[in-house]
Amino acid sequence: MKALSFFPGSNTCRGFHGYFAELLPANDMRRVYILKGGPGVGKSTLMRRVGAAWEKQGRQVEYYWCSGDPGSLDAVVADGCMLMDGTSPHVVDPVLPGAADGIVNLGECLDETVMAAHRQEVIPLHRAMARCYSRAYHYLTGAEAALRDMQEIYAQAVDQGALINLRMELMQRVTGCAGRCQHLYAQAITGEGVRGILRALCAKTRCVWICPLDLTRIVSCARCKCTLPPRAWDIARSCIRWTANGNRIWPPTAGR
Repeated sequence: MKALSFFPGSNTCRGFHGYFAELLPANDMRRVYILKGGPGVGKSTLMRRVGAAWEKQGRQVEYYWCSGDPGSLDAVVADGCMLMDGTSPHVVDPVLPGAADGIVNLGECLDETVMAAHRQEVIPLHRAMARCYSRAYHYLTGAEAALRDMQEIYAQAVDQGALINLRMELMQRVTGCAGRCQHLYAQAITGEGVRGILRALCAKTRCVWICPLDLTRIVSCARCKCTLPPRAWDIARSCIRWTANGNRIWPPTAGR
């Protein structure tokens, strides 16, 4: 089986936001190992190795990547078992201690003697990192204001009746699909810029539906030849109002 990847959280205009509580619902939980310990003690390395071992056993593995450091893992899940990073900014503690989950203290792997020798270097770096996050959130707050302005423009150009028809047709298409609702991020704002896993997700899953806010593109998964309802694209286009001379009000470009 091909492993899947997601982001359980992201940096937003309101700080860090995550859906860690949804990674493994209590009803599906067999065993959860919550990893504790500071940076560099081996949490992500341990999860990578366990995930690789599960893949070799033929299990369906899901990797959840860190939005702060997209090269590190926040969690790995397979067959009701999960290893997850339980440290800040997404502190997690056992819900059913001993019965279904517990803590693995990787802090014991930290060489405190070595770290103590670099105390005067670590403290200013930690403060500088906090300032960088604060500035980033300020920039994201400004970006949110620009987004709201764009959304107001979109609202003026959208035919709400046609949009409702599109929603109803899509609902009829996907009604009855087995599965459960789970909130995750297909892309995240990270310390290395915006990172997304949508392309890889489309290649590994049977069907992925994407409905961007501007309605200029509605994409279905070509892998399983699952397409939108016959009139869906026409309805989506009709949601955008046109001027008398045929010029689109917003957005200025069309395309599928």
